[in-house]
Amino acid sequence: MPGILSRKKRLALLLCLLVAVMVAFTSFWHWSILLALAMLLLVADHAVERKANKFRLLCANREVKTTDCLVIGDMCSNDIAASNGIAFENALFITAPDRSLEASYVILAHAFSILNGATPTCIITHKKGRCKRPFTLFDTPYLHFLTIRELGLEKLADKARHPLWHEPAKSLRILFGCNPKGYVQADCTDSRIVQFCQERGIRLIYLERA
Repeated sequence: MPGILSRKKRLALLLCLLVAVMVAFTSFWHWSILLALAMLLLVADHAVERKANKFRLLCANREVKTTDCLVIGDMCSNDIAASNGIAFENALFITAPDRSLEASYVILAHAFSILNGATPTCIITHKKGRCKRPFTLFDTPYLHFLTIRELGLEKLADKARHPLWHEPAKSLRILFGCNPKGYVQADCTDSRIVQFCQERGIRLIYLERA
């Protein structure tokens, strides 16, 4: 609760500063337009944060207790699950633009307990080649705070509260659902993911795009 309250206070302070600047340096109609734009940006930022952060679906008091399939990795269309024999409603998507295999592995290790069913399945989607950064601010919401500390991702975790300010291009892709296509099934190049799934009886589907 303290974190939530402090965040609201920061937003309120930001709005007050914006209003003060607008009143001091602009005419009324300019002030009205700028205030509307500021509100729009804040709403958009919150919408991106809600779409990118599905941790609420993984926490202990989640409404959906289990799922048949996890889709983790790079952004993809919703029909990825159906094209692999899994109904969309039985799949949980945890995707973000240009997510690395390193991040996908760590997220899988944190989220796999939600898998259930006769054939628990994990679909890993990945853009061919090595990602520039192993982790982004869109990965940290799914990691335990101890893991965040061990990996030195505290600054990214702070930035994840306002993704639009720190990753505007990727945030807009999430907001407008700009999902890449052209995924084809291939052999997973991360041996840790393969071993993790084998040891737990998880069916692994690895999809890659150019």
